[in-house]
Amino acid sequence: MAEGPSSTTTLTAAPTTTRPGEPVTLTAKVTCTAGTPGGEVTFTNGNGAEIGTAPVNDGTATLTVSDLSEGTHTITAHYGGEDRCPAPSPSR
Repeated sequence: MAEGPSSTTTLTAAPTTTRPGEPVTLTAKVTCTAGTPGGEVTFTNGNGAEIGTAPVNDGTATLTVSDLSEGTHTITAHYGGEDRCPAPSPSR
């Protein structure tokens, strides 16, 4: 039985250490077994609060933020999927 298309998302932040108010660029790389993905990525903080969204262009979504509070942040990139490239399956 052939499997359908699947996708994965990886996230990087640069720089990884800043002072409050300094910009941080979040870059999500989306790969898809069915070709170049489109759609958008939603970036969330560890508590699930949305930081922002960015369109996926050539497999990459980039968002620059400068309003993160002081301290450590666990940020996640959620790819929403599209017709030819579904969102990643949840980890079990």
